[in-house]
Amino acid sequence: MNEDKSHVSIPAPHKTVEQLKHEWDRIAPFRHQQLSGNRDLSYRDVLLPAIYELLEAGNLHDVVDLGCGTGELTKELALRCGHVVGVDLSPASIAIARQECTGIQNISLWASSVERFSDDWSGSLFSVAVANMVLMDCLDLDGFLNAAGHLLVDDGHFIATITHPCYWPHYWGYESADWYSYGNELAIESPFRISAEQSSFITTHVHRPLSQYIESLSKSGFHVDRMLEPVPDEMTQAKFPKPWAFPRFIAFRARRISE
Repeated sequence: MNEDKSHVSIPAPHKTVEQLKHEWDRIAPFRHQQLSGNRDLSYRDVLLPAIYELLEAGNLHDVVDLGCGTGELTKELALRCGHVVGVDLSPASIAIARQECTGIQNISLWASSVERFSDDWSGSLFSVAVANMVLMDCLDLDGFLNAAGHLLVDDGHFIATITHPCYWPHYWGYESADWYSYGNELAIESPFRISAEQSSFITTHVHRPLSQYIESLSKSGFHVDRMLEPVPDEMTQAKFPKPWAFPRFIAFRARRISE
């Protein structure tokens, strides 16, 4: 019997930002279908409620959605915020987002890395930056967070969700691999999948210990003031193929400390 390789994760060879851009360009139409069709249960029922809970403390006049993908969250934010700018490395994702956001007057979209966008942006600073499931996909965490800090007003809020570094390796099946060590930063290639659906698209994520996220946030001028480990309630969990034995994600809010 042939071994099923659909869940196999392996250490990634040296990756460049350009390679990551091509990975997300390839997956963009498929990812849009998942999100717009409400097939991603974790996004709709776990991550989005956590983001809304953390948004409550922020001034929502000017918001930037960092790593906005195909614009689903950007549209959600536009219902609550004065003006939303969506930024994503993948031109294919931004092309879909522009189609989906046609006619929404308080959204603008940029195909750019966050670092380049931070350098190029000449508008007003933002009160809130959101990065949904992005930080574990960026190769340079310090560079990303420094750029995010430069985009925010003093005391502005940075809200992010990430895969849970303590439990994701177990959930994804590489916790016992001889090449994995919790304390080491490591780029990993895996077939992209969600709870209800697998795919053949290969994407790269970076495992980092939780302490590295906290230290990088602090170096970039952020103070974490709230952290959640969201899990679905009993009724929502019944929608998932398998029960949640542990949290799969972390959501947090950090305040940009005044200089």
